Amino acid sequence: MNDNSTVNLEASSSDGIQSLTFAQIDIGPGGSVTVANAATHSHRALLIANGLSIAPTGKLDLGSNDMLLHSGNLPTLSNELSSGYSNGTWTGAGISSSAAAVDPSHLTTLGMLLNNNGAESPIYSSTPGSLGLFDGLSPLVTDILIKYTWYGDANLDGKVDGSDYSRIDSGAVTHATGWYNGDFNYDGVINGSDYTLIDNAYNSQGPSLSPETAKNTGAKTSARIEQTTAIEQAASATSSLSRYAKPASLISLLEPVVTAVHSFETATPAAPGMFSLPSDVLLADWRQMPASTPSKAADNLFAFDPFAASQKLRFSEQMIGN
Repeated sequence: MNDNSTVNLEASSSDGIQSLTFAQIDIGPGGSVTVANAATHSHRALLIANGLSIAPTGKLDLGSNDMLLHSGNLPTLSNELSSGYSNGTWTGAGISSSAAAVDPSHLTTLGMLLNNNGAESPIYSSTPGSLGLFDGLSPLVTDILIKYTWYGDANLDGKVDGSDYSRIDSGAVTHATGWYNGDFNYDGVINGSDYTLIDNAYNSQGPSLSPETAKNTGAKTSARIEQTTAIEQAASATSSLSRYAKPASLISLLEPVVTAVHSFETATPAAPGMFSLPSDVLLADWRQMPASTPSKAADNLFAFDPFAASQKLRFSEQMIGN
């Protein structure tokens, strides 16, 4: 587009996610492309492009919509998003969100990740073991995904839960960078500011802004949500606990958690075990553990991987739903 030009894009009013596809998006100096805010999350637009170029004073306003960019450069795009974010004001040039700018709760933002889980497998795809489709599509492992979501939603699944706390905890320990690793304010470091953002969103988040709409499976859905919520709370709690802590101070927290896992495993035979020992055996062993001595129970408990558990939960949900 020409310098100082303005282009407004809007999804149709029909139900479902609307794809807006372009071969290339070039925004010149002073130019802007604005995607109209979705009336509801389920009516959002998905902007798709093979390439994106934004001049230093150009601006792409995604509003409350998402984007899929084929083979984009993550460092470059992260810098453009950091520029648009502008310390949370969303007034900068680059990639921004007018919807996040006017959100009175200050809980929503744009998250960005490379669709690669670090093992050269896609985070989102149609293949088993992934988080599923992204806005109805199966992205490539080289694609960049941008989503309007809650602060702290590291994996862009539309909610803040234990798997996101696992990501930021790992990122803080390894001094990693990027949204997927917990840098939720795009300042290049993972620190207390990012934990404040994820904690606020976790405590106050509204309905899920998930990439897909879950199928209605009746009563089983309600029961599954309750069990899943308890397990997500377990993920959040165990991600910050020391394996050497005295069990007397933890049993009140862990007992309902492991009980919920055991209930889920019992009700869902297709679900793989979430601990390396059966959850009921683990809990019994944990109760008997001496206050000052770590044991096999501690090793098993703190080997609990919230991200892996979320994968297993999704697999189980698919088995129940089908």
